[in-house]
Amino acid sequence: MSDQVTHTPTPWEVSYGFSDWGMGCVHSIVPAGDGNTIIAEVQSVTPYCIGASAADKNLASTQRANAKFIVLAVNSHDALTARVAELESANAMWQQNSRDAASAMLAMRNAINEYVPIQSIEGDLHRGPETSVFCEIVATAVTGRVAELEAENERLRELIECAALYLDAFEGDIMEIDPEVLTGIPLSPTNMAAGLRATLTKPGA
Repeated sequence: MSDQVTHTPTPWEVSYGFSDWGMGCVHSIVPAGDGNTIIAEVQSVTPYCIGASAADKNLASTQRANAKFIVLAVNSHDALTARVAELESANAMWQQNSRDAASAMLAMRNAINEYVPIQSIEGDLHRGPETSVFCEIVATAVTGRVAELEAENERLRELIECAALYLDAFEGDIMEIDPEVLTGIPLSPTNMAAGLRATLTKPGA
């Protein structure tokens, strides 16, 4: 035999008491459908007494509401307890997911930082702890580096084109180049290539 004492099974309900003679009455809290087992009683004044004051009437209504509220709380207990457990589980899962996401983002940042310099994560805090700040700083560093590489790639492409033009000139028994075309023009692969295109002539042309 178990030593654990349990409460009367729910649901419960209120069996309202009445008094037409100005006497106090009792509102009984009983198991639903069982008017014989009294779980608890809520004493109440009666508003039916001749000459009862407004305060007495309000008190009677409050005491009836108290009995009703007790029953509502008890009958909601199991559902509320289950909901609390559900929310606690969801919150624990959310916290774990947040920690996993933060670890993954930090690992990504460290991996990128091996190739693209990014300010220390402590520097992010000057702008705020939000994830959006973290993402913006990483994205800005990466896109900035991509732009630098694209510019470098364009410069190398122009150098290759310029070298190809020089090679064509040498293969054609050194075509004549007008030096005045390049005078005063900033030296760059683009300008050199443009000058070569404008001045190279094939032998016998």
